[in-house]
Amino acid sequence: ISVAIEDSSAIVLGTPIGERLGLPEGSRVLVRRAVRYTGPPGETAPGEADSLADEYYSYELVRDTALASRTPADPMAILAGLGHRIRGHHDELRPRLATTEERRLLSLPQVSVVLELVRTAHDTGRKLVLVLHQIRRGDGATFSYETSYPTRAAN
Repeated sequence: ISVAIEDSSAIVLGTPIGERLGLPEGSRVLVRRAVRYTGPPGETAPGEADSLADEYYSYELVRDTALASRTPADPMAILAGLGHRIRGHHDELRPRLATTEERRLLSLPQVSVVLELVRTAHDTGRKLVLVLHQIRRGDGATFSYETSYPTRAAN
């Protein structure tokens, strides 16, 4: 895990992070970057890298939390502790060819497809609090989603 403070003008899937989080122009974001691996927990050597994951937060919101350190942290619990319990999220998915750097980090062949996911999470008051940007291997992966609508009445 690496942690950095960046300008909110960074672009993810064509939209600035600051816009995705509803931040004023010129705001800073805290970003946690990780390479995620498959394999049983507790193995001394990680398995194969299966995704790249960047988590973006308003720097002002999380600067004094465990999210600002390189140690493992539970974003949902930390955000809830700050009064921002995650209520839902919006996902954007785009398959595309992997970049040279993605192929290197994920040990992919020369021509490889990845699935790019951008998940923007909001709290119970609909405040945008987290943007998760993942690049997932596309070779043999199956992605399954279930959607529920708890506020819709039965007809």
